[in-house]
Amino acid sequence: MMEENQKSPISRSPEIAQKLRFSYNFYTKSYPDINNLDEVGATVHFVNTGIYEKRFCSSYHFFKEKKPEYAGSISIEKIS
Repeated sequence: MMEENQKSPISRSPEIAQKLRFSYNFYTKSYPDINNLDEVGATVHFVNTGIYEKRFCSSYHFFKEKKPEYAGSISIEKIS
């Protein structure tokens, strides 16, 4: 049984995803096998599976890995 101060991976999913700049739209549009998941399901999938499969969770991480010279110039803010 889990101690009270320990959280299950599912309950920690939003916290982990936020730290990693998880983008629901980027993640579900980048991987057709999970494009039917809602935001909670996609977040849980990323934290429990996608990280270990080395899937990108945002355009920031994609560019950081593939084109590091551009990663610093990518904004994750919405453009109005």
